[in-house]
Amino acid sequence: NGTVPTVDYTVTDNDGGTASSTLDIVITPVNDAPIAVNDSYTVNEDESIALNPLKGDSDIDGDSLSIININGTALTPGVAQSITVDNGVVKIDINGAITFTPEANFNGQVEFDYTISD
Repeated sequence: NGTVPTVDYTVTDNDGGTASSTLDIVITPVNDAPIAVNDSYTVNEDESIALNPLKGDSDIDGDSLSIININGTALTPGVAQSITVDNGVVKIDINGAITFTPEANFNGQVEFDYTISD
């Protein structure tokens, strides 16, 4: 996206005749995809933690971001959901707040995917 300078040009034929014109280029902006970055949290065994996966994510167009699925499960805005992931559960409340609770007595690393949209 941006401005392209106008180009004035002149063409000349073999007989010396000339013609001038202007070339204008219009660049139409498109919606650029948002950028998601990996997140890392630490929580004590048998405790829950609030997550904010969008905190480090960005959109070059300045559009607001939302999470549209977690671990392949589509999220429905305004609906509380509970999504089972390996070794724990991710809960989303009706306001979109996200909490992770590991399985009882589990300690180790848990990973799950999320998809964002602008």
